[in-house]
Amino acid sequence: MPFDLNALLQGLQECYSQSGVLDFDHFLGQHLNASDWIIASDYNIGAPGAKHDVFAFACYPVEQGWSHLSALLSESFPADFKNVSKITREQRRFFDESHCFCFIFMVPRTRRILRSSAGHKADLAEARDVLKLSLRAAKEGGYHPDQVAHLQRFHNEAQKKNFSLDLFETILLLSGFHAFVSGKIALRTKVRQLGWFPDRDNMTTFCASAWSGLAFMMFETYWRNQIRRQVMPTVHIVDHQVKGLHGIYDPLIRVPDFFAAVFSRLDPEGSRLIRPDGARNKAIARYLHVLVNWLPRNRSLWLCRVHWTEAGVRAGRIVGFRTKRRLRTLDLT
Repeated sequence: MPFDLNALLQGLQECYSQSGVLDFDHFLGQHLNASDWIIASDYNIGAPGAKHDVFAFACYPVEQGWSHLSALLSESFPADFKNVSKITREQRRFFDESHCFCFIFMVPRTRRILRSSAGHKADLAEARDVLKLSLRAAKEGGYHPDQVAHLQRFHNEAQKKNFSLDLFETILLLSGFHAFVSGKIALRTKVRQLGWFPDRDNMTTFCASAWSGLAFMMFETYWRNQIRRQVMPTVHIVDHQVKGLHGIYDPLIRVPDFFAAVFSRLDPEGSRLIRPDGARNKAIARYLHVLVNWLPRNRSLWLCRVHWTEAGVRAGRIVGFRTKRRLRTLDLT
């Protein structure tokens, strides 16, 4: 099945129009003066026993300066998810006070976006064509030299026999989701600058962060087709390895880190939480705390399952488990 960016964006948009636009507009209405935004992202890909891969994006309006946002995050999220035992009072209030809006995408592990019955060689040729056309478009479109260099590096890597189609699929998804989330902010606000803060992962470090060239191109395509304003916001794609950013990066990533970890273990069809390998009941309680305190009735969270069919991309919002009683009866397998 070929990767179709327009089909992905259309499938997400149909779901968002029906189930997310009112909540996000409500959130944006409280941040009308924000012209600078940060999108921090974290992922849980290939977790043993999980049925989905998860891409989580936290959108922060920067209205009162970075120091104010940093202090707020450091106070509310002093530790990574793996180092907490329960959700604190400050964390429970975090979304109620509209400090952040999160988009979370659950993608089935059984997806095969670039792979088909035609065989590996044909699928590899298709992936190379995608990168070849992207590189040509970047050169002809006058893209920044750094973006062209990223795509060139990616194209060169794809010529190798051991080029991973599975990794390329996740990079395409990461880029497409970035374009969608950035577009939602740009469409509804007078955004001047967008800062992308991706967590360090095989996708974001591959070929010296070559994914950023694809992601920027997808966002520009979305901007051109959907938003159509003359002035496109400046996008800053921040490298996790830049010196001096450790104290900034970690607090930003902790919110999507919580969600990526928890929702990768969720099986919505069976209403159960899939136990991580080696986890004891005391440790699994923190997963339930997230579901109890954040998922039900959270207007600042849009959790979406994405799947591919013969008719195209389909997406549906998970609105959560409505009562704590039901959460207590989840099957912990």
